[in-house]
Amino acid sequence: MPRRTRDDAQLVGIDFRYQASNGSNQGYTTLANGGKQRFYKVNVLKGKATLVGDFPAARQVVDVALPLNQH
Repeated sequence: MPRRTRDDAQLVGIDFRYQASNGSNQGYTTLANGGKQRFYKVNVLKGKATLVGDFPAARQVVDVALPLNQH
């Protein structure tokens, strides 16, 4: 069963990035609502999501995964 957010958006995928050099954590998620999928950057300490952008209708996603070894 898909997880739902407070406004009934469906959580498609979520991933987190920890940067050891400065101890920061960053989350990224995709939410589907009203036939659109949108990509968000999430402040994991405050729980606040900031819209990064929409996915094109022909390029819908099924999960979010960040590559390792980002510099």
